Amino acid sequence: MTTVFDFTVRAIACINCGAPQQVPPGGGTVECSHCRSTLVIEPRRHEAALPERPPLPAAAYDLQGFLRSSGMDGKPWSESLPVFRAMWDEARRHPEHEDGVPLFGATLMLATGYGAQGDQPSRRAVLETAVELLPDRGHRCIVRCHLARAANRLGEREAARAWLAQCDPRGLAEVVADEIRVSEASLANGRGDHARVVELVPPAARATGASASLGAQLRIDSLEHLGRDAEARAELAIAIERHGAEVVLGWMAVNELAPRTRAAYAAPPRARMPTPIVVVLLLVLAGGVVAWVVTSIGS
Repeated sequence: MTTVFDFTVRAIACINCGAPQQVPPGGGTVECSHCRSTLVIEPRRHEAALPERPPLPAAAYDLQGFLRSSGMDGKPWSESLPVFRAMWDEARRHPEHEDGVPLFGATLMLATGYGAQGDQPSRRAVLETAVELLPDRGHRCIVRCHLARAANRLGEREAARAWLAQCDPRGLAEVVADEIRVSEASLANGRGDHARVVELVPPAARATGASASLGAQLRIDSLEHLGRDAEARAELAIAIERHGAEVVLGWMAVNELAPRTRAAYAAPPRARMPTPIVVVLLLVLAGGVVAWVVTSIGS
């Protein structure tokens, strides 16, 4: 039985309407099942056969910078998704433009939007189409990490391992290696290997890269599973300070991570019980007031 992210099955987005299509790994001529356009598909490109290029600087992987430049930062998906779709359609026609940075950014934004809407086939098609077009190995590696994590989220462990196995961080920017580690942690979390998650992901105060927030969430969840609740609460406070409560707590709730730690953070602080000395002083003061009132009435 095939699954949404099955690595042995190839999925791309139609060049005309964008609908997800299953196509032969070897390519050929197929008809879009949605718009009936004739699509001429090249064979699937394998990483080992692609030419090696000089690595790009870390700025080429800055998704926050891309999001700010798009003008869609903070906008709802109902408003931003059509914009990212138009950006992606344009960028895929010119994948080499600016070393593929526009295609890379639009791909991850569009795929995230589809994921938020629950449209996993479109998410997979956009990501795999970009993998076959992006000229930079680091960009391709990060997109494969997104494919692996999406598959893992659906419980498709074999597919997740297959996508991640295509990633090799050697010779790439540290931000790419960070993505691979967080993806490996995601798979370890999915199979319940919480000690491995803590080993892979650094504490929230030292985490870097676009997936630092996700890494922190996985680490907090694993600390909770390992019974290290105090550490989990401390790391949650740091993650919220760095990435914002809405992002961290929102995604942890969606992914059902660290429920005890989230509940402890959300619970209102209990009022401190007064110490015995304070209680005695209050009683003494109350007694003085009562005595004064009685004396006044008697006079």
